[in-house]
Amino acid sequence: MTEECRRAVVVFARAPDLGNVKTRLAAKVGEREALAIYMLLAENTVRAVASLPECDRVIAYTPSDAGVRTRDWLGAGFSYEAQCDGDLGARMAHAFDRRFEENAERVLLVGTDAPEIDGRMLEEGLSALSDHDVVFGPALDGGYYAIGLRAPQPALFENVSWSQADTLARSIAAARGAGLSVHLLRRLSDIDTAEDWRNWLMTRTTPDWLPE
Repeated sequence: MTEECRRAVVVFARAPDLGNVKTRLAAKVGEREALAIYMLLAENTVRAVASLPECDRVIAYTPSDAGVRTRDWLGAGFSYEAQCDGDLGARMAHAFDRRFEENAERVLLVGTDAPEIDGRMLEEGLSALSDHDVVFGPALDGGYYAIGLRAPQPALFENVSWSQADTLARSIAAARGAGLSVHLLRRLSDIDTAEDWRNWLMTRTTPDWLPE
């Protein structure tokens, strides 16, 4: 990380392997359709991150042997690293620790499930870390699509029930209980199921990146 670049954005992504992405969605629409939707969502997220100025951009991929095919898919302009073992909290905490070890001062971690995400939201998240300890991007399902930190906060990732309707609420309570200031980004849709996908298509203006 350069002296001028103390901001970092990490995208948590899964390799585009048939049958290994969006399994709840695939149960209704089939594995090939689920893979196509996943790739569209991930590529939109990556474009949003690529639009940000003056920051390090990292793709944290899984499984651990997927580095080459993930890079072939998402391309240059990013550093690539495997996610560590463990649950989602352990993997996120490790990704933050690596960035802070590299002297980052503001780190934003984003997932690939939010179709409405764009560079302006990500820039807001990074900017908010100038005077807030934690940034959350709330998802409509009760989780979050992004989290930003300006220092390691391991307690935010321990003993958390992930993918629950109260995951965000409990995370905010934990942050505030630890005396941390919190900034919330705009609440966005989060695509995990066929119902999520249908609801989003019906209620949102079709973006340019979605094929006819």
